[in-house]
Amino acid sequence: MIPNRRAILIADEEANSARAFYEVLSEDGDDVYEAANAETAIDALRRNDIAAVITDSGMRCGDGTQLVEYLRENYPDIPVVLLMSSRADGDALS
Repeated sequence: MIPNRRAILIADEEANSARAFYEVLSEDGDDVYEAANAETAIDALRRNDIAAVITDSGMRCGDGTQLVEYLRENYPDIPVVLLMSSRADGDALS
């Protein structure tokens, strides 16, 4: 990573959403990593010096709320943006 660049992790199973974030953030000069589920996101966190995380709350395979809990326990200084998905099953954050 080049000095003064941030590494941002986008965890979202929706490829179009992840791609939109990727394009905007990388255009600003940030290093952007993508993960389609919480497990892949955790792997990226372990391998890279991540400065911030953007995650979707409604990922079906290891959801964003589980990822936020993991971040709070293991990486409490990393800021997180949690995107709320509209879901038919009525799941909500507790």
